[in-house]
Amino acid sequence: MSGQYRANDDLRRDGNTRLLHHDVWDQIAERSQAITPKPGGVGRAMKPPVPLQRGEVARTGIEAPA
Repeated sequence: MSGQYRANDDLRRDGNTRLLHHDVWDQIAERSQAITPKPGGVGRAMKPPVPLQRGEVARTGIEAPA
């Protein structure tokens, strides 16, 4: 499955789940209950860093094969 992460409709990450070690559905269920993106925590690995600012919108999407 492919997965994308967008901040304010700008694509920040585009990847594939085939490289994951654990079941993607279990990871989504667990993390969606425990994680809330915070300003400064997203985009810091980008060069140059582009952190998520207060009030910005973050979206994650997963596209499953048919």
